[in-house]
Amino acid sequence: LSLSDSLGQITATRAVGDYYGYPEWVASSLTIAVMAGWIVLAGGCLLAGVLRLAPSIALALMSGLMVGVLKGSTWASVVQVAGITVAFVPLGVTFLRGAGRPSRHAVMRTAPLILLFVAGSIILGQLG
Repeated sequence: LSLSDSLGQITATRAVGDYYGYPEWVASSLTIAVMAGWIVLAGGCLLAGVLRLAPSIALALMSGLMVGVLKGSTWASVVQVAGITVAFVPLGVTFLRGAGRPSRHAVMRTAPLILLFVAGSIILGQLG
């Protein structure tokens, strides 16, 4: 979008099209591992008793989600992301209910690290 603003739509479209003309064999080689990894994770959660059958199947739906920043959203991707929500939100709520509260010392030690991480993420994100 920034390219389109600075160079115009035609030049930006040509630049992105030319970039996608180069094969990205490293990233595309790992796609199958990422997609299969969701299924393995779902199976492991089911076998370990962490998730029941329905949440495990919902988690495995993530294997169909296309990887990459320019893939766009479809109804299928909404279903897949809803699957991970169905799988993990109840698990997270259960975990948080059973977890003890952190000590004041742990909060004071962790808070600056979180702020540093957020600030670093913003700075790196703006630098590109």
